[in-house]
Amino acid sequence: MHQILQLAAVGTFLTILCCAAIIDHKINRLPDLLTMPVLLLGLMHNTNSNLVPLYESVLGSSIGYAMIRFLHAIQISLRGFSGIGLGDAKFLGALGAWFGWQSIPIFLTGASLVTLALYPRRRNKPFGVGLSIIALTLFLYHKFPLHN
Repeated sequence: MHQILQLAAVGTFLTILCCAAIIDHKINRLPDLLTMPVLLLGLMHNTNSNLVPLYESVLGSSIGYAMIRFLHAIQISLRGFSGIGLGDAKFLGALGAWFGWQSIPIFLTGASLVTLALYPRRRNKPFGVGLSIIALTLFLYHKFPLHN
C-alpha cells in the first residue's frame, strides 16, 4: 500500500508540473490550486526521506518561499512594481519541499536561465515554466542518477 501512495504522489507531482508550466506559459499565473498540493505532497513524500530528509524538506520549503518573497520586496522597493509573482514564491517553496534546501540555488539559477532562453523577447516571462523544467530534470536525476 505504501508504494502505491508513493507512486500516486509522484504521478500527481509530475502531472502538476506539466499543468503549472502550461498555465504559467498561457496566463503568467501559478494558481494556489496547483502550488499548494505540490507543497503538501512534497512534505508527505519526504516523511520517509524518499528524496531528502524531512527537516531538509521543511527548510527547502521555507527558504524557497522566502527567497522569492525577498526578491519580490526588493524589486518593489527599487522599481515600484514587481516583476515576479508570489505564485512563483509558493511554487519554489513547494519544490523546495520535494528536493530540500540545497536545491534552491539550482532552481533559481537553472529556472532563470531556462526562462530567459525560452522567452528572450517576451516582456512578462513565465518563471514557473523554468521552475517546472528544472524540477522535472532534478526528479529524473534523483531517480536515474548518472553516477554509479
